[in-house]
Amino acid sequence: MSYKAIIIDDEKIYIRSLLKLLETYSNEIVIKSTANDVDQGIKDYNVFQPDLVFLDVQMPPKTGFDFLDQIRNDAKKPHVIFTTSFDKFALKAIKYNALDYLLKPIDPIELDNAIAKFFEQNTPSVEQDIRFSSVSTFFNNPNNSEKVVLPVAGGFKIIKLKDIIYVQAQRNYSLFLIKDQKEILSSKTLKHYQDVFDQSGLKRWHQSYLINPFYITGFKKGEPYQVELNGMYFVPIAKSKKEDFLSFVIS
Repeated sequence: MSYKAIIIDDEKIYIRSLLKLLETYSNEIVIKSTANDVDQGIKDYNVFQPDLVFLDVQMPPKTGFDFLDQIRNDAKKPHVIFTTSFDKFALKAIKYNALDYLLKPIDPIELDNAIAKFFEQNTPSVEQDIRFSSVSTFFNNPNNSEKVVLPVAGGFKIIKLKDIIYVQAQRNYSLFLIKDQKEILSSKTLKHYQDVFDQSGLKRWHQSYLINPFYITGFKKGEPYQVELNGMYFVPIAKSKKEDFLSFVIS
């Protein structure tokens, strides 16, 4: 499932910068339009009915708050992430129930955190009732024992366990790299998946990664050691885990 978004900002350089940062989420967030003033923003909003609005504050002669005032009576209002050069409007933004308030130039980490909030608030509540372990447990089908269910924004994905190359911690999320070079962002922590995959053979030789040893194709010495996966990806090995890693590889 993907979400619709629009950007309203009178500075084109910041629109371009934000679009670049949002490329990471191109599968989940589709930018339907960009507007350089409030009036055009209202038109785009009425056409696309976005789920998310990236909104500047000062866009003379109007402001981002004027935009919010014009849509305040809509039954389904979008989430709003303010993007502005001024911190003095933060309190007012809170009163308007803004999802987040980001200062320009936008810090990619702060943007990631804001997007994470958005995904969290838009994940269907039914997800909380699902135990995301093997699909065999979920569907009670022993033939599916090598598959797993991953909670993602708007639903879930089903993948084969053997196709996982690695799982990377992304704060409160986990990024799965699958063998066809597809990435899936799941709304569970790496610790959660370490527990789920406890008997699967995946290794945690670094605090930020779970690694599928099947795809090991080499390693690089240095600080830190790096394991080569599938002949093209390099993942660090924690210094404290180096001996364990070498023992596993050499044995």
